[in-house]
Amino acid sequence: MKKPALPIHSGGTALALQDLMQSVGLSVKSLDHSFIERDQSESSLVCMALDIQNNLIVTGGYDGVLKCYNLQSGRCEKSFIGHKGWVSSQYLHPEKIHLASGSHDGTAKIWDVNTGNCLKTFPHENIVYGVVTDRSGRFLFTGCKNGSIYQFDIASGKCVKVFRSHLDAIRCLALTSDSKTLISSSNDSTIRVWDVKTGRCLNTLIGHANDIYSISLSSDEKFLASGSQDETARLWDINTGRCRKVFSGHADPVRPVYLSNDATQLLTGSFDTTARLWDTSTGKCLVIYEGGHTDWLRCVRMTPDGNRVITGSKDGTICFWDTKTGELLVKLYNIDRGFLWSTPPCSDDSNGFFWTDREDLIKVQSRKNKEGQPSCLDNNDLDHTEYLASHNNRTRVMQRLQPSRETIDADTELIEKFQYLDRMDYVIKQLMPPDFS
Repeated sequence: MKKPALPIHSGGTALALQDLMQSVGLSVKSLDHSFIERDQSESSLVCMALDIQNNLIVTGGYDGVLKCYNLQSGRCEKSFIGHKGWVSSQYLHPEKIHLASGSHDGTAKIWDVNTGNCLKTFPHENIVYGVVTDRSGRFLFTGCKNGSIYQFDIASGKCVKVFRSHLDAIRCLALTSDSKTLISSSNDSTIRVWDVKTGRCLNTLIGHANDIYSISLSSDEKFLASGSQDETARLWDINTGRCRKVFSGHADPVRPVYLSNDATQLLTGSFDTTARLWDTSTGKCLVIYEGGHTDWLRCVRMTPDGNRVITGSKDGTICFWDTKTGELLVKLYNIDRGFLWSTPPCSDDSNGFFWTDREDLIKVQSRKNKEGQPSCLDNNDLDHTEYLASHNNRTRVMQRLQPSRETIDADTELIEKFQYLDRMDYVIKQLMPPDFS
């Protein structure tokens, strides 16, 4: 009879990490780490774009800078610098033709994704809240505080059309893949569907009771999700304009929304610092992602395979979660002149690991000094250096971004042996300098 598969990291009777460390002659020190507090007004995130095919994530922040991170190396590969006010929106073209951004400085910009250079600036008379470009890369659409939508020819920089009908600020834009239909959400509590060729409003979706912060179009472009100040999210039928479902449960306004590829699940983020995953057919909340952020959520995404949820917050961090379990896997801090990733405490280490090129942001402390209180170690202290060498570990951090193999078909003895060898390999690696390649 075949024995049931067991989790690889289930614990079982495998030796604890501390026992293994002692068995190879390592001393166990009561040390932990914390990250130096940063000015939240400068590090806060506003928007986020995801390109899983190229392992990229692009963020925009209050400092007016867009940053491109590589999800394999963990490094910040590029910074897009030019806005004089905080970045309110961004759009990464599916074929990486360019990156578009809108800002509180009253401009929209088109950037070269490969070089980080600004290719064109489009001045406006007020805040640009939403941006999107068509599939050909020829036109830029911007949604503004004055309630108007502008269509620009990117090559010439000229405005070729203005869409007017909303009574308040435009908060978000979406464009169908054939670039024939434009969708906008507004502080006037409505969503409008536009004919791009004529500039005519085809339909108005009414149901929310307050500002509509965000919209997300399903991959088949039949459904639209929206998040509102009224603390609800809604799912709409684009063709009929009918609201199919209302999602209630957040304790505060719903800011970002994201529909899964098959539109069977809806991801929402809120001012209540949590994200929620919903079943779009039943309206039931499936998972709550909480405990990772200390301020309200500005952006949410799900990887195309559905295994990871990504949330960005005003607290300046991006969290990566296991979609099904809601477990926090990795956190990315938005910092100046560098990068800093961290993992929560795990079975391998009660402190968790981090990966950064800014070790000056790390404080290592002993859990108890002579007076019984935690004390911070000096940077030149040997324990401080050894701790950083073992915990500043790119491999341990970045592998958390990839879905792990949960079970293997083997008997208990083999599983316990695998656990033991895996942990031994981990301990030995910690004796070596971290791999910065």
